[in-house]
Amino acid sequence: MKTISLFLSLLVLTPMAGHSQDTDTARVTNRTSDRFHGEIYMEANHGFKHDEPVKNVWDFPHVVFSAEADLGGGWSVATELEYERFHEDGRWNNVFRDNFTINQLYVGKSISKEWQLKLGIQPLPIGTVNRGAEAMTIYDAASEAAIVPMTWHEAAVGLSWQHDAWLCQVIVPFIADLPLKRSHLFGLVGRVDYEGLLPGLQLGLSGFCGSANYGMLQDAAPEDVVCLDGMAIAALDWQYEDGGWLASGSAILSSEQKARTVGCELGYDVMQLFTPLCSFRPFVRFDGIYADITANQYTVGAHFLPFSGVSTQKGKSLLPKFLSPLCFKAQWAVRRLCGSRTLHRWDIGVGYTVEIP
Repeated sequence: MKTISLFLSLLVLTPMAGHSQDTDTARVTNRTSDRFHGEIYMEANHGFKHDEPVKNVWDFPHVVFSAEADLGGGWSVATELEYERFHEDGRWNNVFRDNFTINQLYVGKSISKEWQLKLGIQPLPIGTVNRGAEAMTIYDAASEAAIVPMTWHEAAVGLSWQHDAWLCQVIVPFIADLPLKRSHLFGLVGRVDYEGLLPGLQLGLSGFCGSANYGMLQDAAPEDVVCLDGMAIAALDWQYEDGGWLASGSAILSSEQKARTVGCELGYDVMQLFTPLCSFRPFVRFDGIYADITANQYTVGAHFLPFSGVSTQKGKSLLPKFLSPLCFKAQWAVRRLCGSRTLHRWDIGVGYTVEIP
């Protein structure tokens, strides 16, 4: 299905490339300058699981390539490709199709200053992580990953409206197949975001209703999700970032077995108190999972960017700018399974970002 969706998306994009008028339009991700922007994020992680038969976990390489281009005339295109290779259970996963995914590949059209249409493979923004706000933990938030696919993307048609502090989205995922009569819609996604309550605070309400027999709900859903023709998911999430503080949280409810999860995290860049030349952000996180298996996870960790402030206030570079995106991560997690056992795990990682151009 992904191959067919990709083929249809490319078929749509091909005739658009010729329209390159110099018109002031909204970018897919609200960028107002540069006709093209790309980014490559690379990281390597190592984990150690206590009380497990196979203790060591490696994640290498993990590469994410994202790009977006303004084609002019209100048209734009965006893509995000991800490759992640794991070493678990004593062996490397070398199957390419299991390691590679197309998170985004869509064409956008700015109908007006407030309205935009998207067609192609795009995220379904249910919860914090799926809307693009990564958790501070090295891997996806445990609470959200237990109830919805990470990162949830489907071939879909999306319509968004943005005005002042409001952003509203309606996305209709579909299955594209040949012959076309076998193609069909299988759900509806809605999301509303509001940023006008406090500076730095974003509130979001999202939901999905439809069939779990198609797309990532069938292929990549957590093990305790049973595919149903009728399924509903609702999520409330928030994020706050200001003055060195970074906090976020979510609560998700699924009609499948009335599963529900909650998660929240809080971090502070302590170097705000001393020097802007580097960044050190300790954080704490709680994840609660209440389904067939009840589990609570407590995580403490930190992000360290040793060269994040490579320039002085006068704009003179103290160190080469290519050092600025280097980031080190470390965390310790305790996961308590109700009526069973307690699991312990620590992880360390290093990440680096390259911007194009």
